[in-house]
Amino acid sequence: MKKILILLILILFFGCKDNQNKNQNIIKSENKIDTQNLVNIYPFNKAEKIEVISYPVRNSWDKNFSFSAKNIVSNKKLIIDSSYFKERIVISKQQAEIFFKPLIFDKCKEEVDVACYDPRHLFLFYDKEGKIFEYYEICFDCLRAYSTGKFPATNICYGSEEMYKNNLRKIGIKYFGDEKEENELYEKQLK
Repeated sequence: MKKILILLILILFFGCKDNQNKNQNIIKSENKIDTQNLVNIYPFNKAEKIEVISYPVRNSWDKNFSFSAKNIVSNKKLIIDSSYFKERIVISKQQAEIFFKPLIFDKCKEEVDVACYDPRHLFLFYDKEGKIFEYYEICFDCLRAYSTGKFPATNICYGSEEMYKNNLRKIGIKYFGDEKEENELYEKQLK
């Protein structure tokens, strides 16, 4: 079991890139959408409520975890175990803009490919009936995000992870992981 834990730690260590040259890899995108107002584009134009959830690395506790972010929503309902959630807040569309504008409208100068996916944050978009029609799960360590596929393309730029985290802090999120807790969850899941 120790060997498995060491192997997981090595994979995470070598699969994820360190934070360097903050914001140097960003250039402005030539997207054709209105860069002044996200509320006019999907899913923001359809959302009646936007919720943000933070949790320990999902693959440390979610028995149905998939590296393609499947098994989050089924029949327009959240199906992951909410007992592991650390924060769950509803945000306004204006707060969503604070977080998503750089991801949608800035373009990275260089592409960085990583093999890991350790998500800790999930955005849920609800319609008028209170049903989830879109989600966006993001991993800052691995520079990856997944959604239903209808979400606008996002650019998670290497070196800008702290900016993204600070934007989440601005809208009220405080949890970004606890290494000791996550290691304990990994060990528990391996038993």
